[in-house]
Amino acid sequence: MRIAIIGWGSLIWDTRDLPITKEGWQEEGPVLPIEFSRISRKRKGALTLVIDPKNGENKQTQFAVSSRTEVDEAIDDLREREGCITERPIGFVRLVDGKCRCNTSEKVREIVREWAKQHGFDAVIWTDLPPKFKHDGKGFSVENAMEYLHTLKGERKEEAQKYIREAPKKVNTRLRRRVEEEEWLEQ
Repeated sequence: MRIAIIGWGSLIWDTRDLPITKEGWQEEGPVLPIEFSRISRKRKGALTLVIDPKNGENKQTQFAVSSRTEVDEAIDDLREREGCITERPIGFVRLVDGKCRCNTSEKVREIVREWAKQHGFDAVIWTDLPPKFKHDGKGFSVENAMEYLHTLKGERKEEAQKYIREAPKKVNTRLRRRVEEEEWLEQ
């Protein structure tokens, strides 16, 4: 079974021990709505990239081919890399039997399914953590996110800046453009 792993954020620059083929990360993954709209506890409060059908912009993702030939093993690898306790935050589409799990949206699932067919994959997996942003009782907007980023100090700010700086340049979301306009990465 040929299995693709989709990535758009830290998975690309920090693969760790995720078993992928020697070709590594490749361009031309599916186009998905992506934004820095999750406050990550694991990354000291940095805003991380997630699939966000409400606030995200359609951006080209990347993909790598898993070294595994069984979907459950590839899911376990990605779950472990992401530090997830359960399999639930890992989305998948398996073309062989039509099974899938997508917490984000049915539209995302269909985009991934079509992409898999066009690129000859039997299955595709991805990190499917939802957006999670709440600051001073406010939900995500570019303005609210910038307000939040300006509250970060020390290690928390450094981690947030690193995450945005390291994110693939093609993932040029509305928030990233604002961060660059305000030169927040240089502060």
